[in-house]
Amino acid sequence: LSNLDNAIRQIKAYLLDPIDGPDAKIEALSSPIRVTATHSGSPVQLVDESDGAITVAFDTIDLDSGGDYNNATYLFTAPEDGFYLVICQVTIEKNASAAPTAIVHQLDVMVNGVSGARTRKDLDAMDTPPVDLLVTRCFNLSAGQTLQGRYTLTVGSGTMEVSIKADPRSTVFQVTRFALS
Repeated sequence: LSNLDNAIRQIKAYLLDPIDGPDAKIEALSSPIRVTATHSGSPVQLVDESDGAITVAFDTIDLDSGGDYNNATYLFTAPEDGFYLVICQVTIEKNASAAPTAIVHQLDVMVNGVSGARTRKDLDAMDTPPVDLLVTRCFNLSAGQTLQGRYTLTVGSGTMEVSIKADPRSTVFQVTRFALS
């Protein structure tokens, strides 16, 4: 099998295959995980009048098996070449608004500062948060490449103030490396 085929097989096994017994499941799920970080501090507020983008502050490290995540810069640095499954999720809450129209919530997983995967939700003024955004993507990274979550709010007209929910169940950044054997 090629490296990509092997990685796909491992990801499918990780995500889809049934595992017998709770202990086996914990071992199978925890062994390849490199990083789990959450945003659990104060809600991050963003006011948009044109185009506001912020790096998501995944500031609480729940697991970092290799010391590869920096919770001051919010960057994960790949320690070696390989396939990395990234799960990046944020929940956005509305604080205030002044007649916003054409609201766009966007979440990117940045690879070396460039968007590698994106999800977005286009809403009108009647749609109110909470808005859940989720990006799940497998990246073929080289050692030293970085990953980071970035949220962007765009409002066509008017203003809108939102915050990223500080809840480890709804705002999380997880990186799992799949070894190629």
